[in-house]
Amino acid sequence: MRKKRIAVVTSTFFPAIGGSEIVAYNISLSLRDRGYEPYLIVNFKNYVYFLRKKINVKLLPLPPLILSRLEKNPRIVLFFI
Repeated sequence: MRKKRIAVVTSTFFPAIGGSEIVAYNISLSLRDRGYEPYLIVNFKNYVYFLRKKINVKLLPLPPLILSRLEKNPRIVLFFI
């Protein structure tokens, strides 16, 4: 049986600092331990940073500067997400 995939979205991702980012990271680890396949969807800058850190969760990057365009054109941004 295939693992169910779950996406956890956060606009920033710094699990060493805390806040909502650490919650998203902990939720992903908990889901992975229960047999799911979690993916953290993060902004591109943090994706490049965490490729070097080798964290235990799969990361999917958003295109650069996509979240700053949310107010101007939300339909296009939601399409990319």
